[in-house]
Amino acid sequence: MSSDLIEALRKDARLRKDLSRLVASEIIADPEIRLLVVEKVIADVATKSDLRGEVEALRSEVEKSGQTLREEIDRSNQALREEIEKSNQALREEIEKSNEALRREIDLLGRRIDDLQKVTLSSLVAILLTLATVVITRVL
Repeated sequence: MSSDLIEALRKDARLRKDLSRLVASEIIADPEIRLLVVEKVIADVATKSDLRGEVEALRSEVEKSGQTLREEIDRSNQALREEIEKSNQALREEIEKSNEALRREIDLLGRRIDDLQKVTLSSLVAILLTLATVVITRVL
């Protein structure tokens, strides 16, 4: 019989509604049952103070997470600054090495030019002496 009733309730929506109305009216009519239902419902209902506590706990957690995030960002920024400074220092050293090599090359070229000027001047003096000798020899 009970399995037939359950099967009928599953199949017939109107029958389920009627049964629900009957049960609800009985709950409302009987003070003991009504009190039992209210006590069970109240046990599951959050109060304003419960919610305030939860809100404060969430605020505190968000603030703590924010502070942790700020600290992590600060650490990352500091690490990046240090890495950038290391890279800049390495670049400065490389530039200084290149500049020093260029200075040596320029000095070497300057000495070679000086040597070339000396050779050119010596050659010019030799040519002039040779010319003077030829001219004097022909004149005499």
